[in-house]
Parts: sequence; structure tokens; C-alpha cells
Amino acid sequence: MTTILVEGTLSNWLWNGSAYYQGNLIDPGIFAAAGTSLTGDPIQILWNDDGGVTATITIDGATVTLGPAQGFYAAYAQVGPSYQNITVCNCWHNLAVNSYDPLYAATHNPHGLGGSLELCLPLDCSPGSIALDGYFYITSMIDPANSPALPVPAPVAGSGALGAALLVAFVVDRLRRRVV
Repeated sequence: MTTILVEGTLSNWLWNGSAYYQGNLIDPGIFAAAGTSLTGDPIQILWNDDGGVTATITIDGATVTLGPAQGFYAAYAQVGPSYQNITVCNCWHNLAVNSYDPLYAATHNPHGLGGSLELCLPLDCSPGSIALDGYFYITSMIDPANSPALPVPAPVAGSGALGAALLVAFVVDRLRRRVV
């Protein structure tokens, strides 16, 4: 099983079908109230390939999970240390997201964009649905299984029940900061 945590910021770059242009990424009501600009907001994607590729996307405290990838698109879904991709449906609009390693994105992708996000409302992307198609910059891409362990302050380790309680509080705080 591979799990990758991607964090970034929604950009002001959009796509009109033939070229990039700058504007506000307007939410049709998926992560915020319809009509809200998401440009500049943080985005977090938790990628997982345990039993099929999934991508759990969080913006403004709202979460949507894509996957698992099935059928035709399952062969293209992947979770790797430097690239992740899932397309769930190519219906009226795509339901898809991908992300690239920040170093690769900075040198190879247009405008240094680290990933793309294609969603729609309603989430089944039925005819007449409203699209949310945007791009984001990646600030971090973490493989928790291969990340160094969280540092433990020396005075806390081995200092009885109080030390254990402080250690738990420290770890929960670090994980909360990483997730939020």
C-alpha cells in the first residue's frame, strides 16, 4: 500500500480548452458556497492505492473522495512518489485529479503548476452539470511511510505519565498541522 499526502495552493491559472488564462477558480458548490472563489485557498490530497487508487481532496474544510478507479481508467490510475493520477469518469465532465513532484512541476509544467483538478456539481457529472476545472501549486508531497519520524523532545521521552501525555499531545498537534 502506498499513501502520499499532497499539499498546495489553488492557482489563478485556468484552461479554456486550448490555452491557459488567468482568472478566479469559482466553486459551483462542491467545497464552498456556489460562486465562491477558491483561488489562493489551500488544497490537500491524500492519495491511497490500498484496494484501488483513491484521492481524498480537502479544500476549505470540505472533503470529496474520488475512486476507487475502475474500468477503463483503472489502468491509468497510479500513486507513486513523484506522480499521482486518477480519472473516475469521462462523462459530461471529467472527475479527475493529478499531482506532480514540486521539483518536476517547477521545471517542466506550464507556469510551474503542480496538478490539475476536474470536478463538477452534481458529483456524478450528469449532463448540465457545472464544472470546476483548475490547477494548483504543490508546496509539499509527503510519503508518510518513508518520512523521517517526528522528533521527540529529549526531556519528554521516558519521563513517566506526564511525559507520555506530553508526547501524545505533541504528536497529535504535529499530525493536525500536517492534515489541516
